[in-house]
Amino acid sequence: METLQQVFASSGQKYGGVTLDLHCNRFGPSALFQICECPLLYARLEVLNISGNRLTDACACYLSTILKNFRALRSLNIEGCFLTSRTILVVADALDYSTKLEQLCIGHNDPISGNALINLLVKLTALKRFSKLSFNGLKPKKPVIDSLCELAKTSSLSALMLGETGIGTEGALLVTKSLFKGTEPEEPVKLDLSDCKLTSEYILKLNADVSLISFMFELNLAGNPIGQEQCLIIPALEPEMLPKSFGPTKVSAWDLNLANNVDINQHSTPRHDMTNTKERADAELPNLESCPKAHIPEEVEPARQALIPEKKDVDELEVADSEEDPIRVEAAASGIDDTCASSCQRNSSSSECQFIQELSSAITSARKLQVVDLSNNGLSTEAAERLYEAWSSSRPCPAYKHMFLFFTEGRKCCMKPCCRNDHFY
Repeated sequence: METLQQVFASSGQKYGGVTLDLHCNRFGPSALFQICECPLLYARLEVLNISGNRLTDACACYLSTILKNFRALRSLNIEGCFLTSRTILVVADALDYSTKLEQLCIGHNDPISGNALINLLVKLTALKRFSKLSFNGLKPKKPVIDSLCELAKTSSLSALMLGETGIGTEGALLVTKSLFKGTEPEEPVKLDLSDCKLTSEYILKLNADVSLISFMFELNLAGNPIGQEQCLIIPALEPEMLPKSFGPTKVSAWDLNLANNVDINQHSTPRHDMTNTKERADAELPNLESCPKAHIPEEVEPARQALIPEKKDVDELEVADSEEDPIRVEAAASGIDDTCASSCQRNSSSSECQFIQELSSAITSARKLQVVDLSNNGLSTEAAERLYEAWSSSRPCPAYKHMFLFFTEGRKCCMKPCCRNDHFY
């Protein structure tokens, strides 16, 4: 950090925004001290990611200095830094109406009291530009959830990350309803409710009032005990499902994560054997065990969950061109292939067959669905193949195939990192 500080000081450049991504290193509080001791950054530092470092509460005064004096700062990530309520209170005190902060990530720190979080949320509500908040890994109780709802109502949030918070169905519904204030938001919203202990009631409520999700462009419901009802949300993603009085939606594409929502141990359908695939995937990945879960890159995380098929399978995957493949066009129109009846009778129950048919039809008709993850839901190999066929046959021609992803057991439409967009800085 001393060397880095010298580099900035010796450059003499006084203009242009600076992004410092220092996450998952071995920095301590003195790293922030070196940043504070570099006056040239005062007007240039816009994004600071110091997450995954052991900063502890000894960094509190330095964070206060950064928030007060670095007037260009718009994004601060201090997740997984071993911070407690003391530092969060200092951060809250450093915020004022002139702060340009747009994004704050404070997840995976512990212990943080409810009073400290509420105090912070009150301060964030007063900021004019604030739009993105990550509480991943925190355990907010009812008073904190109420403050979150107030922030959602009064601020134009474009991203709210509540993964692993365990807020439950009731809390998730309160937050979702608060995000939607009866009119279209200024921009589409990214909402992460993964591992929040949601039940099928959440899906049923959204399905009953589709306007609640009409403003979202990315919804993560992975890791919740929702069950097969999760797929009821897919048909609701299309604009024709909205009331005519609602107006056109600004969302041009949807990202939907429904992975890990079925208890595999209670699912009787045989699954694709992914043992060898997981061993290969783990062998090719860097060691990320020392990094907090929140910082694992999005293009890497699916591989760690054993979603990557064998390379020869990926090489053979093609998205059908509807003008050149009439057989697939017919399948896209119905959502069901011509072998459905016989295959269902051979390998699955009638209820599962009906469920797969309905899901195939939903996937086929949901043309705005750009990314969908149905992995680790106990799908049989046959079911995965049928769903993949419904997906690929109803998507644009091969020239656009890398814009779309579809994950099921044993199937992955595209493995290229270019397919994933990080909507945070």
